[in-house]
Amino acid sequence: LPSKQDDFLPYAYDSATYATGSYTSRPTIKFMAREGHLYLQSICLSIYSQTVKQLQVTAQLGNNDKFLEQYDWINGVFQDHNIITGEMRAHVKNYYTQKMYVGTQQATGLIRSAF
Repeated sequence: LPSKQDDFLPYAYDSATYATGSYTSRPTIKFMAREGHLYLQSICLSIYSQTVKQLQVTAQLGNNDKFLEQYDWINGVFQDHNIITGEMRAHVKNYYTQKMYVGTQQATGLIRSAF
């Protein structure tokens, strides 16, 4: 049997909302979700290790609990099925994409400043 290569769910709710499928749509957003989760896990795992606690003091990183809480929240929201597959209005997608981008940039800076 030949394998299916196109989207399974091409449908529209109205002129401004649409879904193009879970498997082939939105590769950039799926990449951002994976990368964001990777950064979050890297930071969380290392912050709770003894070595990074010492680095926090010596590198004078300060307390990043509020940032980590916000970054954890946006990572959770960003992995929602509706965001990844694009089943929402463009301004909603843009809002969450911007939050994820800014959070990932801050996470990258935090990791760099530790080393």
